[in-house]
Amino acid sequence: MKKYLLVLAVCMMVALPAIAFAESPMSLPLDSDPLAYANNEDGITKFHKGNYEVALEQFQAAKNIQNTAEVNFNLALCLAKLGQSKEAKAYFEEASVLADGNERILTSSVLKSHLLK
Repeated sequence: MKKYLLVLAVCMMVALPAIAFAESPMSLPLDSDPLAYANNEDGITKFHKGNYEVALEQFQAAKNIQNTAEVNFNLALCLAKLGQSKEAKAYFEEASVLADGNERILTSSVLKSHLLK
């Protein structure tokens, strides 16, 4: 039984990062600034294609126009994918401050894992 629990624990530790990084960038609310919305959507497209550097640029452009929880969350996801955990943490922190009850952000496992570091 102990061996089974040990194997299960190891499997969970290996699978947890994959589950955490399965989170996707978020769209802005429809009433957002149109240019910020367009930049963010382009960033989401680039993110899903694995073009994290280009996605990061698009999310930063959106943030420069309209600083929202969603944009900060998206920036943090890109930075996490690029292995820049310290920078990602700062954006996750800002996203959580701006979340205003956004449950997807507040319950994000990848956000929580970075904020605990």
